Amino acid sequence: MRVVSRIWIWFCLLIQFCIASQVYAQQKNRLQLNGGISNTIHYNYKPATKLYNCTEACYVEIQRPYYSFNYGLSYFRTINAKHDIQVGLGIAEHRFEEEGMADSGGGTLYPFEHIVTIYYYDFYLAHRLNIFLKPRKSKNEKCPDSKEKESTIKTHFFWENNLIYELITQEDYTLKTHNVALKSEVGVHTKFFKGLYGEVSGFYKTGIMKYNKVKYNKNYVPYGYGVEIGVGCYF
Repeated sequence: MRVVSRIWIWFCLLIQFCIASQVYAQQKNRLQLNGGISNTIHYNYKPATKLYNCTEACYVEIQRPYYSFNYGLSYFRTINAKHDIQVGLGIAEHRFEEEGMADSGGGTLYPFEHIVTIYYYDFYLAHRLNIFLKPRKSKNEKCPDSKEKESTIKTHFFWENNLIYELITQEDYTLKTHNVALKSEVGVHTKFFKGLYGEVSGFYKTGIMKYNKVKYNKNYVPYGYGVEIGVGCYF
């Protein structure tokens, strides 16, 4: 609930900033608040990949994907009509279900089932390619003073690729503190009013290195795919 409250506060501040700025779509800077949900797991999870050392004996038998949330704040700089550069920071979850058998200390095994939750602090650098559909020619297009000519395309598609540095501070699992991931995203960008805009996209995110510092049986490389929405403004 604390995370949701903070996101709501950031959203309200962003809207106030956009309205107070009285900005327009021709500006080259953008500030955007993102939120997403994804299905997350890791490669080679059949059979299960162990990430921790139990106090007593334990055996992880089954791992399944589970839904996770991510939140972020991004700054965009427009290079030209087709290319943007993005820097940002955020918080991302990586969750999956786990089942197995554990020893309580008396030598008798009992079944267990829980949700593994790992938190990443993300810092990312991205390039975005904007894909515009050719607008229809209007009747006033030949008139140099026409207001129609001054209008811009309100909706376009984009393809974005992120290089992400992921910081893990949890000590529950045998994971490295510093990790690197890639995220590819395809979506739609729509302008609203007073410089406000919204986005919807689908993404695939994957680690590009092993995240576990202790290899019990296999290397741990996470991945996930999902949907993300964003709200922002030009300034």
